[in-house]
Amino acid sequence: MKVRTSLSLLGLAVILLGTACISAQGFQPVGVSGAKQAVPYVVETLSLRIHNYSHVNRKALLAAESEATSILASAGIDVRWVDCPVSPADLDRYPDCPSASLANDYTLNIEPNAMAELLVKSPTALGATVDCDRSPCTTSVFYDRVRDLAGGNTAPSEVLLGRVMARQIGQLFLGTNYHAQTGIMQESWSNRELGFKQVFFAPQESRLIKARMIEQELAWQSQHVNQAYVTVADSDDEPGASPSNRDIADNRR
Repeated sequence: MKVRTSLSLLGLAVILLGTACISAQGFQPVGVSGAKQAVPYVVETLSLRIHNYSHVNRKALLAAESEATSILASAGIDVRWVDCPVSPADLDRYPDCPSASLANDYTLNIEPNAMAELLVKSPTALGATVDCDRSPCTTSVFYDRVRDLAGGNTAPSEVLLGRVMARQIGQLFLGTNYHAQTGIMQESWSNRELGFKQVFFAPQESRLIKARMIEQELAWQSQHVNQAYVTVADSDDEPGASPSNRDIADNRR
């Protein structure tokens, strides 16, 4: 008898949602007539591999990551930033950048203008994202164009870079055709998004992003579980015997 172990898609959903609730950072109150209730404020976590092809200096990059982290945190998304090489020859210098992708791993490339011109037709686009059903998915930010917007009445380049990074991450989950009328996900940013006031995802965008994250995690888990079936031979199997030899032995009994 052979035993196969696997997890169903429903089981994976229960595990992921249960884990998310356990690691929740707080509670959102829900008003119910005659009773006091609270539901978990679920925090989703994603890992972002950063490939800094534009060679943004370390201080500015950390400031940009901090800005993006703040925006995403307000949407209930926790980010782990992972520095990755821009050349295979440098891989040994980045031990935290794993070669294999996990369910919540995504890639963000910071590209110079030369690459921007190859990726998009619009001369004003600040980033590019390809629609993706499951991780690893990739998005890009065009640093030279972001830097050119900074100064005067606009925020510093590292702040703008962080906002564009957050927007592109949002697009990974909301889709490349998604555009809002206002806020960080609108197609053309207003003075607010470029200025010194903080920007955030709209509540419905936050919910959609987290739902899509869970969906992609489930798809990744389902794919990899199906590839990892475990076959266990029963006690009747003879060590070292081939299937044909076992069939012959069974017929002789």
